[in-house]
Amino acid sequence: MITKKLKSSYHKSHEVYNLKGNSRIILVCDHSSNYIPPKYKNLGLTRKEINRHIGWDIGAAAVAKKIAKKINATLIMSGYSRLLVDCNRPFGVPEAFIKKSENTLIPGNLNLTKKNKKYRVKKYCIPYRRSIDKIVKSRIQKNIIPIIIAVHSFTPIYKTFVRPWHLGL
Repeated sequence: MITKKLKSSYHKSHEVYNLKGNSRIILVCDHSSNYIPPKYKNLGLTRKEINRHIGWDIGAAAVAKKIAKKINATLIMSGYSRLLVDCNRPFGVPEAFIKKSENTLIPGNLNLTKKNKKYRVKKYCIPYRRSIDKIVKSRIQKNIIPIIIAVHSFTPIYKTFVRPWHLGL
């Protein structure tokens, strides 16, 4: 599934699927979307590049939804590409605003100021993380100790290296 361009200028920072799921398991999918708002001009990349694994975890959202449905779990999915800000990383590390992914330079991330980074964190990642936090806290208040599982996809070729494994856990 490829994220389509939206006609409106509004896009959700995240999506919560099956909020009322009764499983102790809470699924999170940090790289479920490859959406980049038009104002970033694809960060200088082609659509083909953004559709690769560098832009998102291909297939992770579909798998996560199937798992959530099968076990009646809540799923929280990020709404933006990891190329804007990687919600799976601490904000202070270089990998949060990656300048080169695999062998591809990310022009829109080469000269980011602290102000640019703070804006991206606030706009594209904090609402997603707050939603996760809120759901976890609500379960704990109900004396349900949640089990959090992050869903990612596995790329069989990384930096031209063919990985000998069938999957990554």
